[in-house]
Amino acid sequence: MSSAIARLLDQARALTLEHLASEAPQSQSTLPPGDETFLAEVERAASRLSRSNIYAKHWFTEILSAESDLHAWAVFRLLLRCVDKRFWLWRRILKEKSEQSALADV
Repeated sequence: MSSAIARLLDQARALTLEHLASEAPQSQSTLPPGDETFLAEVERAASRLSRSNIYAKHWFTEILSAESDLHAWAVFRLLLRCVDKRFWLWRRILKEKSEQSALADV
């Protein structure tokens, strides 16, 4: 593998990790506007994955605090649209936070 290709792959990994490690949505691209390169495609895909994980966390938290079965069901349907296997990494943490918050409210 040439050094140029290796450098490009390293940049793609860095962009992906930057988006996936962030808890906040990336509002600004690190690449120039209108860029249609491989790196721009990688960044767009990583940004979509990051946003879907943020949405999944939000909807899961909403389910935990739902006031009615109907609301919980509606939010569950939204969760199913964006959740993936990363759910198993953070579900316990969010559930424990929700339980601690509920105990503090009592």
